[in-house]
Amino acid sequence: MEKGMYYLNQNEHPEIEYLTDVQGKSDPAFYEHGSIKEAGCGLCSAGMMLYDFFGIRVPLEELVQLSYDAQANLSPGTDMKRFGQALCDKYSLTMSFSNDLSDVISCLDRGGLCIANVGGDREGHIGTYSHGGHYIYVFDYDDNSREFLILDPSYYPHKYEEKGREGLVKKNGNVCRSVGQILLDDTANRDPGFYLFVKNGKVTV
Repeated sequence: MEKGMYYLNQNEHPEIEYLTDVQGKSDPAFYEHGSIKEAGCGLCSAGMMLYDFFGIRVPLEELVQLSYDAQANLSPGTDMKRFGQALCDKYSLTMSFSNDLSDVISCLDRGGLCIANVGGDREGHIGTYSHGGHYIYVFDYDDNSREFLILDPSYYPHKYEEKGREGLVKKNGNVCRSVGQILLDDTANRDPGFYLFVKNGKVTV
């Protein structure tokens, strides 16, 4: 099965409730009116990853409930350490963390997959994949072009044509391609920048 064929866009699911920021309650848009559209990038990334691992299309509603059960929704968005561990427990995966692209490449080479934690805009940097905190799904690496293959769950028309983003992402259908430095720059203010997942008993990181 070819990876990267199943795509979930959070912007297409405002009808699926997903309440986050339920502990701090700093923004009603998250804790009262939240949906997949507002905060579902991590869940969409996970759904695409599960499809590539197992060929299953897990309903977003099930991933919402898994996040709630893991208390991964206490802050705005999804706590990937908690949610990722819940994914591991349910689907027999192992998760590790890294800020090093060589670990990402090694994971992908061995059959693993990655959810990258991009941090958005900061002084001197315009976020390539988001202006705020965001998760994107990294599913492959091209040794020849030295580009990572990515599915961005918050894509909208002309996103990568905005000022400061021009020429940084190549898009072919739903698949985005960008060199490692783009990912490093986008994750520089996040720790960890990369959540690495492997299937138990088949590959290791």
